[in-house]
Amino acid sequence: MAWLCARLLGEHPESSVNLVRALLVSHTVIPEPCSDLLTDTDLLRNTCGYGQVDDSALLRSIENDVTLIAEDTIQDKRHHFYQVPVPEDFTASGRHNREITVALAYYPPVRSTRIDYKASRIEFRLVTAPDLDQVTRMFNRATHKDDYERIPELPNATVKSTARSKGTVQSATWCFRQFNARSPLRNQRLFVVVTRNDQSWGEELTGVEESYALVVCFRDRENQNARLFTQLRNRLQERVRARV
Repeated sequence: MAWLCARLLGEHPESSVNLVRALLVSHTVIPEPCSDLLTDTDLLRNTCGYGQVDDSALLRSIENDVTLIAEDTIQDKRHHFYQVPVPEDFTASGRHNREITVALAYYPPVRSTRIDYKASRIEFRLVTAPDLDQVTRMFNRATHKDDYERIPELPNATVKSTARSKGTVQSATWCFRQFNARSPLRNQRLFVVVTRNDQSWGEELTGVEESYALVVCFRDRENQNARLFTQLRNRLQERVRARV
């Protein structure tokens, strides 16, 4: 793992600790011998964690394996909303495996004398909605923890939100075999929502702004003709031109 960190920093020396951690965990895969031996999902995760780093697209995106990154700071009791463009080829017809992976990393102050040890708590949700206004209303209404936990995330994450939010580096993958006319990714927009909700006992330890890194990966490894990188680049360039 250390040599992969060194390679990342060699290629991208401006990367923060949070970004390196998020990039590494977003490119992990559990080896097949492990999943064949440990058929219980909880036991598999407890034993292997997020798995082994696949460095085939770790240092730079390739056409059918694309990585989007963001770094920011967030205040307590706040949400950050990221609308993620979905490449057209990703939801194209056909039966083959495709993946979206989201990873988040942050570096909170801690106290070793507490079971709930993190003074600041940052986590993410992957959701679909018709537009940004509906997403913001949905999350801003969730002022209590129970309300927040009931917000529907995109189903079938490899690691559920409750489990992954316990760590300071978090990752989950959503796998898709095929898309039909009713598929949310074809009919709605995709958002990653980052939320900070600190512990009351940690107010003296945390900063007004806490840093984090967010990574989103689109993969269509079984389709060598998928033009995910080109399509995402064009979509993002259109956004820049529209803002200008």
